[in-house]
Amino acid sequence: MKKSNIIPFTFSTLFLALTGCGGESAKINEDPNRGSVTTSNGCLTSNDANCLGFVLDYPVEGLKFDCSTDKLNHYRTELDPNVAIGSCKVGDKVTFYIQGEASARKIELGTVDLGSIVPKKMSDVYIQIGVQDMAQGLTGKPIENFNMSDPTYNAMVGIIRILQTLGVDQISNVPGDIQQVVLSKDNLDGLQVISQNITANEFKNGSYVQILKPWLDVDKVSIDDAEKVAQQIIRMRSVGIYQANHLLFIGQNTNFAGFHGSSLNNNQAIADMSVITTREGYTSGYLSQWRGKPIVTGSNTSEELARVLLINQVPPEKLDVVSNSKDWLNNISQKIQKPLVFKSIESSNDKLEIYKGTLFGQSIIPGNQYAYQGFLGSKDTPTSTEVYGEWRQDVNSERYTGKLDILKYSPVSYLDRKVFKTRKNVEAGDQIIFPLYADLVFNFNDKTIPSQTVSIVIDENGDIRTNRTASSLQSTTCPSIKNTSTMTDELDVQQFIVGTTGTTYSTANDKSLTIRMILANPIFGNLNGVRAGLNNRPDFGVDSNSELVSSGGVRLNLQNLIVNNDIRAGINITSWDTKGSTAAAEWVNTHATYQHTYNSIPENKPTTEQLNLAKLRTGTIEIALTPCYQIGRKA
Repeated sequence: MKKSNIIPFTFSTLFLALTGCGGESAKINEDPNRGSVTTSNGCLTSNDANCLGFVLDYPVEGLKFDCSTDKLNHYRTELDPNVAIGSCKVGDKVTFYIQGEASARKIELGTVDLGSIVPKKMSDVYIQIGVQDMAQGLTGKPIENFNMSDPTYNAMVGIIRILQTLGVDQISNVPGDIQQVVLSKDNLDGLQVISQNITANEFKNGSYVQILKPWLDVDKVSIDDAEKVAQQIIRMRSVGIYQANHLLFIGQNTNFAGFHGSSLNNNQAIADMSVITTREGYTSGYLSQWRGKPIVTGSNTSEELARVLLINQVPPEKLDVVSNSKDWLNNISQKIQKPLVFKSIESSNDKLEIYKGTLFGQSIIPGNQYAYQGFLGSKDTPTSTEVYGEWRQDVNSERYTGKLDILKYSPVSYLDRKVFKTRKNVEAGDQIIFPLYADLVFNFNDKTIPSQTVSIVIDENGDIRTNRTASSLQSTTCPSIKNTSTMTDELDVQQFIVGTTGTTYSTANDKSLTIRMILANPIFGNLNGVRAGLNNRPDFGVDSNSELVSSGGVRLNLQNLIVNNDIRAGINITSWDTKGSTAAAEWVNTHATYQHTYNSIPENKPTTEQLNLAKLRTGTIEIALTPCYQIGRKA
């Protein structure tokens, strides 16, 4: 199949940028009374197949790190353009610390084993290293609970208090909000005034606060505010797009089984799934499924290929994630902690559940030992089969069970407050842009289908929900949510989580925000099944001539709104092509496209309903602010 582009758009500019900022020599300063000198952010990923790039979940420039296989050089993280990056060799142990050049005094931030996150390099994908990983490197233990009695969580909160205070002093953030921090030479050299190094022990007993006071008043950021950031960062690890295909690696290694299973009646089932897990832990999306006994001609067709023939032989059925599902993955262990439930009709007892599996390396829930070994690059098998992805389904009194490989891609970054301005992260007197209420107009490429408008809200957490009325997808009012457990607004209308934000961009001429959405509920009518901003290209059949469509990236441009306070023309929506040039924002309905594949087979006799569904495959998006929307101002 044509593989999904698993390079997050957030980081897509990094690979070119590294050619100008990495790979220079940086000799160790041999004077034990002075700190290390750095001039580079690591090895060169573009020239070295064994060089693994990483992104920090807390955007800090100037954070020093050493790569275990490089005994000559010290490195520092750099912002490019709005995420902090570095690189070491695959399998290196990376030691992080804060230190200047004027003194050997430093703050130890732990050692992270890259091999424990991603055992081998996967294309040009940057891995994420978190404050959580650093804290675990300090204590040697994973976080077990969100309690200050947990030594690793306690260390994580301590590191965050330091970074938060540095940001407050630089007026880059308010307590409790993640923003860029730049560790300048003058700032780092100030560490010479502290009486001793900060190690794991000082984080454990809390003495780091007093020891650092001559250099940094950590009491400016409370433990409560630092805990809010810690939990936000930990939640962000699960945010992304999760995809499971009917046959992920056809033609390469059919031991990677994709999303398949069978019943006791020997009926086969395959599926194609895309879901989004948001910043607040909600999951929205759907899967297309085919069930039946494939008709095989010839004698040399493998079982794996035979079941994929169902795409051409039976119409797909659409099953949606149950509305406003939350917290299917454990944010600490990355294990599935409660089933992700799909239904064709929400009130039905028939359902499909993904109920078992563990996410490895921020990238994959393996469905069997081959996917597990392929990811690890070894012949080892897991100590427990509980790590494998499994699903079960009851439909029409028939029980199906099976395995699935789930790929995760498109992680998110922090949201720059120069763009994402909320009451929680701006200073008194500043603009408040979010929550942002807007109307999305979905145009169909089939011009016989009228355009349809959906009102949405991008909330103060960066998640996207509907803003519908009791009778229409379009609204002229701007209500808040009064009950988060039911997602009911002030007008007693239930709203639905449909997506989340990816990252922000802020320059003199660009204030923008990326989004990704999936509309998966019968309330959306002709738009039920629309995907936008997923930045991937799926396959739609076993025929090499099958139609290909792309759910490209989507960007909201807010320059006029933020700079000119222009509500009338303050927002537009665009995408980008393979060269990075601006293009029209597009959407794709993969379920409708699979239906088109079925309809196109001469032997099939599609119904009128199936023919009409196939017309809803692709289109473009326009945007305008909802009439009730106003720019706020913090008192």
